[in-house]
Amino acid sequence: RLYSVLLLYQFSDALPKAFDAATAIQNEYYRTRALAGLSDNLTPELLPKALDAAIAIQNEYYRAEILSSLSSHLISVEGSLFLWQSLLHFLSDRSRPHLLKDLTALIPIIFNFGEEAAAETAQAIQDVSRWWP
Repeated sequence: RLYSVLLLYQFSDALPKAFDAATAIQNEYYRTRALAGLSDNLTPELLPKALDAAIAIQNEYYRAEILSSLSSHLISVEGSLFLWQSLLHFLSDRSRPHLLKDLTALIPIIFNFGEEAAAETAQAIQDVSRWWP
């Protein structure tokens, strides 16, 4: 049992370094794989940085993949509403196809904020589609 505690302590010290190494990877495919591999172990302090790293990924498929990996963890972190608002601000500058792809990956967060948030998101998408076909 003591060995497990020591191993966990050592891992928590190495996690920020592993995260920095993952975000330094130039190839988006491998950066996505590395970030996804770390996503289950990210601390609440690293989650906002992981979100920033995710939205910096230009490839829409890879970005949606990492956003999906992070979404369940973003729900449980304190300040998730602030993170959600930051993410929405970023997404508002995206093209409609990119926005919809990213929103699909973020469905768990939307539903976490309640049924009303999901309904309002759906209504906003319908309004925009009607206003700007």
